Amino acid sequence: MFDRRSLLKAGLVGGVGLPVAAGTAGAAGTQGRFTHGVASGDPLARQVILWTRYVPAAEEIATLGWEVATDEGFKTIVRSGTVKVRPDRDFTAKVDVDGLAPGKRYAYRFRDAAGLISPVGETLTMPEGRSERLRLGVFSCANLPFGYFNAYGHCAARDDIDLVVHLGDYIYETPRGVYPSAQEAVGGRIIEPGNETVTLADYRARYASYRADLDVAELHRRKPMIAVWDDHEFTNNAWRDGADNHQPETEGAWPERWRAAYRAFCEWMPIREQAEGVIYRRFDWGNLASLIMLDTRFIGRDKQLDYRPVLQGVDISDKTALAEALRRFEQEQLRDPKRTLLGEAQENWLRQQLAQSKARGVTWQVLGQQIQTGWFRMPPELPDYTRKDLPDSALGWIRTGSLVGGHGLPANLDAWAGYPAARDRLVADMLAHANNAVILAGDTHSAWAFELAGGPNGRPAAVELGCTSVTSPGMERYFDGDEAVRPVLVSANPELKWCSIGPRGYLSVAFTPDETQAEWLMMKTIRERTTELAGKVEARLAATAGAGTEHLKFAS
Repeated sequence: MFDRRSLLKAGLVGGVGLPVAAGTAGAAGTQGRFTHGVASGDPLARQVILWTRYVPAAEEIATLGWEVATDEGFKTIVRSGTVKVRPDRDFTAKVDVDGLAPGKRYAYRFRDAAGLISPVGETLTMPEGRSERLRLGVFSCANLPFGYFNAYGHCAARDDIDLVVHLGDYIYETPRGVYPSAQEAVGGRIIEPGNETVTLADYRARYASYRADLDVAELHRRKPMIAVWDDHEFTNNAWRDGADNHQPETEGAWPERWRAAYRAFCEWMPIREQAEGVIYRRFDWGNLASLIMLDTRFIGRDKQLDYRPVLQGVDISDKTALAEALRRFEQEQLRDPKRTLLGEAQENWLRQQLAQSKARGVTWQVLGQQIQTGWFRMPPELPDYTRKDLPDSALGWIRTGSLVGGHGLPANLDAWAGYPAARDRLVADMLAHANNAVILAGDTHSAWAFELAGGPNGRPAAVELGCTSVTSPGMERYFDGDEAVRPVLVSANPELKWCSIGPRGYLSVAFTPDETQAEWLMMKTIRERTTELAGKVEARLAATAGAGTEHLKFAS
């Protein structure tokens, strides 16, 4: 374990400077600058990705040195080399360092030709063989103008968290003043550019504004990150061939926008790049846990379905006509076995990864992915629990969800429940090819715990742990608090064991050979910068390798 105060002295502040706009060279003065700190990610047993951004003072291309050491004072340097920064990569640099020892913690830094040193980062490699513990910090949905990234700051200060898993919506593409509105935005939390991100320059500038945040920088400096994208790294409700929030007539062809977003993501995130558009990959923490990261957003996803055309022209007071319309929709569209979320290639890959992990005797198979897997419906009585001042648009969404929920249909067609045939295949694969399956999910801005039905002897096929958002608002906008609405939601959904629609925060998950322990940590506020907690909820899950997982047990 590195001493945090020593690392601060070694270079957290020195060399960072003020952010320089993405895509620009010629920083003020005669010396280049490390503009956005350092980051690491995608650790393997002997490799890890190191990242920085450095803008030269005048020249277009600069050469940086990098060093990896076993101590924060860099007395024992184990690997070193050089890397170039170029304008065609937005002056970002990534190094895939190899030749490291398994299960070790390292310090790393970059240096320019003039001797300027970057902040000192901390990283690690995956262990091999027997491992007794892994603790993850799990995040999703960080919208900068909505508030401070206090969840990042809280996690960064913890010495007991090994890895950070980010499940997407690391940035938001929306224009300034829209989501959030100018009235909702926290003062001083300014995103660039002011317009919606469409071009490569737009996406680069948006990442630059997010990465300039102090808590983002500190989280990346202290913790290696394993990340996948969700829709807002592209645009809202994206799928393979388009998105709800993409208008080709004014924003150009979808492939051009997608490639711009993808390129900026690869430039700015400490991810090991594969074939174009492929982000699904696996990481093994010894024989304890296989972390299998999926892409449920883009590469294989068919377009989301929509209840609006189904209900259009239907007299909802005619219960027979309504039931028939929803029955036809469910049979002819929703349960179409050809509809896919992962795509055939990724489904086959996932099946192989689960089987290989099980065959190696790995205790936990952990799926890191974007969206909710548990079957969730809104009960018919849910509108009775909404806030009295709820806008008509929000109330209409809840009424529609409750209407179809009364017929057993899911509220969110953008989740796994909107692709039930693909979901059935996922459950079958976990039952056949996993020892103990745990799913990590983001996207919903609320915290959830599901036990997916289908396992032997009444056991769940898998347990899903859904993390709340870092700042994006959740269902608390619609209801008057957890205590009133939680029992209504839980009683209407057999797979749902607990939920919290309330404070923003993150999820901490610890794996041991005997159990998984989950902690949902709720921040006191996001309206000011503080790491004070409002509270936390704990749950434990026992390992029963070869027979599915036991039930979640929540602390009283």
